[in-house]
Amino acid sequence: MKKTDSIAIIGGGPAALFAVKHLISEKVLPDILYIFEKSDRLGTGMPYSERGACREHVANVSANELPHLPETLTEYIKRKPYHEDPDFSDYRNINEYQVIPRLLLGNYMEEQFKLLLNEARKLGADIKVHKETAVTDIHRKEDALFHITTERDETFVCSRVILCTGHHWPKNTRNR
Repeated sequence: MKKTDSIAIIGGGPAALFAVKHLISEKVLPDILYIFEKSDRLGTGMPYSERGACREHVANVSANELPHLPETLTEYIKRKPYHEDPDFSDYRNINEYQVIPRLLLGNYMEEQFKLLLNEARKLGADIKVHKETAVTDIHRKEDALFHITTERDETFVCSRVILCTGHHWPKNTRNR
């Protein structure tokens, strides 16, 4: 297994989930894996959380189109029924071709992220998750290391950075 001593993933949404999955599958886990997420949840990003979706919003994918993760959506719902939508409250009635409510997809991805992080820990990576922590700056210094600064003026140093910042909807300050 090729090792990098430390990697920081900036953003903890779906792209970060799949970055971690890739690091595990390619056997390139670092000794230390930092994850910085400005919200309080991993795996959901903006589109699959309450910040970007309501109960009536659906994703543009069905369960049969989801990439392989530690458990299928049906397995997840068997373990954690989704009572907010009758179509997804009982795993025995799930239609794998039906589009998924966005909030359910966010819950599912959050859980899969936890399972992947546990797998990474079992493989020897020291996982350091910083939720509710916005990154304000990244500098590559003369030592060839990346110096990451957070909104709390904390600095973290690592050898590699993966940007997974996802959606950004700038505020519109114009009057309409």
